[in-house]
This record gives sequence, C-alpha cells and structure tokens, in this order.
Amino acid sequence: MEEDTGRLIHAKDETSSLVDFNRAGVPLMELVTEPCINSGEQARKFAEELQLVLRYLEISDADMEKGQMRAEVNISIAERNNGLAKQNLSRFTLPRSGAGSDASQDFASPRLNAVVAKLGTKVEIKNLNSFRSVERAVEYEIKRQTAVLEAGGKVIHETRGWDENNQKTFSQREKEMAHDYRYFPEPDLPPLKISELDFDLSLPELPEEKRKRFKEKYGLKDEAVEIFIQDISAGKFFESVISHLADKPKETVSLASNYSTSDLAGLLKESGKTFSDLKINPEMFAKLVAMAGKGEISSRGAKNVLKIMFEEGGDPEKIVEEKGLKQDSDDGFIKGIIEEVVKNNTSAVEEYKNGKENALQFLVGQGMKLSKGKANPAVLQKLLKEKFGK
Repeated sequence: MEEDTGRLIHAKDETSSLVDFNRAGVPLMELVTEPCINSGEQARKFAEELQLVLRYLEISDADMEKGQMRAEVNISIAERNNGLAKQNLSRFTLPRSGAGSDASQDFASPRLNAVVAKLGTKVEIKNLNSFRSVERAVEYEIKRQTAVLEAGGKVIHETRGWDENNQKTFSQREKEMAHDYRYFPEPDLPPLKISELDFDLSLPELPEEKRKRFKEKYGLKDEAVEIFIQDISAGKFFESVISHLADKPKETVSLASNYSTSDLAGLLKESGKTFSDLKINPEMFAKLVAMAGKGEISSRGAKNVLKIMFEEGGDPEKIVEEKGLKQDSDDGFIKGIIEEVVKNNTSAVEEYKNGKENALQFLVGQGMKLSKGKANPAVLQKLLKEKFGK
C-alpha cells in the first residue's frame, strides 16, 4: 500500500513533460507477480484479468486511460540451460516479466529471489497505460535484449519508457540498488495478517468462477460468456431474464443469450448506452424471448418489438397485438395457405418432388407472402413436407 504522488504527461515533441498532481495523496495499491509470465500476450491477458478482478471486488473501475490502473513490467532474458556456453547465448527462453516495481521485487520472498537469481539482468518499463502497450512493450524488449546478448553485449539494469509513436522502448535512467531506495519499516503500521479463511468468507464470485458457472449452468458459447463476464451489468441482466422464464430449455436460454449479446447489445452501442441504462424490464424481455421461442412471433417481428421496447419500454404482448405481428401456428389456417401455394406454383412443386430442396424454401416463401407474414414458417415447412410425404 502506498500513496500516489502524481502523474507524468510527456509532450509529443519529447522536449518537455508535465506533472499532474491531481491524484497526489490518493491511496495506491501495488501488486507484484512472481516472474512466471513468459510473453507479451500473457502479460496483457494477466493485466486484463486483473482489471476484471478489481472491478468485481469494487476496489476500482481500473480504467487505464484515466490513470486508475497502470502497469510496469520487469523483463529479463534467461539462458535455456544453466551450463550453456557464452557463445551459444542465442538460445534463450522467452523472457520473464513481473508486473510491479523493481524495488518491490528486491524486497520479495526468498522463493522469488531464488527464481530471479536464475534470470538475467532486469529492465523495468515504467507507466504503461494500455493493455496494447503492455503487450507490445514486452515483445519489443524481448527482441532488444536478445539482440544485445547475441551481439556479445550486456543488458544494463535500467528503467526504460515506452514510445507509443515509434513502438519501441527508450532509456530513462540506470537503476539504483535496493538500499538506495532508503526504505524502512513504518513504526505506526504493524503487519496485518489475513488468513485464507477470511478471504474465502468475504470474496464475491470472481470472473473465473463466473465463467465456469455460466458455461456449466447455461451451456453458453465462449463469446457470449465473455460478454457477460466483461460487462457485469450485462451478466446481471441476463441472469434476471433467465429467472423470469417459466421454462428454461437449452434453446430458450440460448435465445435469451443471443438477443442480449447481439440485438440488444447492438441497440445499446448505436445509442451510446450501457446495460445499466436500459428501459427494458428483464421480466418483459423474458416474455419476448418466450414468445419468440414458442413461435408466437417471427424472428424479424421479435427484433422490431425489441426496438420499440428499447426506445419506449412496454409489454411485448401488447406491442405484438397492436402491430399485428403475432404468428399463426394453426394447422387448419396454414393448410389452407398450402393449398393455394401448391395450386399457384406447380413447377416448383414438381422440382421439389424430383429432389430439389431449394424448391421447398421457395414454396415456404410463397406461403409467407400469401399469409402476409402471419404463418409460422416452421409449421408451414413441416406441413409442406408432410403433404409430399417427406
């Protein structure tokens, strides 16, 4: 735990830097990893997952662009085998990078120090303020340090910055030794010991646990799960919708997910709103999903009703009634439509009888046109197949 001191804003012309003291004195929490991250991609994914955890714990919004979360990576290259000859230094493992300050690592546990001792000279890249910068800075530093060692040089223990415009790191200053930081124990702050049991009793459901539950309980695809994990409000809305569905077969749950992550998410994006801004009541949304699942309304009709609900709210049953969008699944009504379709499209009927499956879709389309979109297309197709003994 620390206090924030300020933020440096470097001018684009690289001739000056501004110091922003607006966050001075704000509590700052630093988290340091062990050197177990092996690539820029892993570093980025770790930072993204950490951001989610901070949000789930309601510690911070952790928006990197607002300076609420920053990343600093320590990178070093290690030889693939300890006994490798110096001339074979081109055979390196991927670098290990740790998120956190160099000073913090110097005061780490004996186990961490043992691991670090096997690695090469550490280089710290300071104040990376986007996930993309984290990944690219690490990957660049991998190549730079490898090139230095392959050329027979030595990696300098230093602090480097990241040049976003030129996509490369640059030297800022050589690092001090641990004692140069002049750290000493705070006499007024005794050590605080928290047991794992305390954590277990107080922690909410975290992202990884939620991923597993959404996959196992709802059978959702990874893409949909990630939307509900990344957007906490979206996940809460979806689960509230599911709770209002009387029947929860896999198909209906999948339909609720699709309408939430595709159609509804699209309307939100167009309007610049989020799930927390919705006028739609989860119970009404569930009713719309159920109507679509039962074939009481077509897919296109459901999208139209959803748009009205998004803009004005309301009960989908009333909207469907007012707009005349309800589908008719009555066998008698649809068989009458089929008789007209068969009589008016004899050539298409013969093509279907002769094995051309595309002709069936044409006949279904003609039936939908004749019914002015009111016939349930699934029932219409089923009865057409039955008529021709297929």
